Amino acid sequence: MSNYILILISVLIAALGQILLKKGAISNANILTILRNYLIWTGLSCYFLSALLWIKALSKMKLSNVYPFTFLTYVLVMSGSYFLFGEKINPINLLIGSILIISGIIILNLSK
Repeated sequence: MSNYILILISVLIAALGQILLKKGAISNANILTILRNYLIWTGLSCYFLSALLWIKALSKMKLSNVYPFTFLTYVLVMSGSYFLFGEKINPINLLIGSILIISGIIILNLSK
């Protein structure tokens, strides 16, 4: 599996984990109900799996090339917030910010 695909899968799973944690947190008022919520545990499991994939990517690539990909989670979580939770985000700002982040990742990884 390509190292970049491994990183992208890790980022996707991390963003999914964050969205699941938000979904699980919406309906819970206290810590006991949060600890019993399957969405919370699924979100935490996503984070764990993402971390394992991230460590695997780090073992094969330079940190300075891998780390900028973490900014993709911002793009994915912001998009998920907008589309899944109806949070107020200016779509133009989301698009421009996403383009800038993705452009930065590409530029940083071109200079190997």
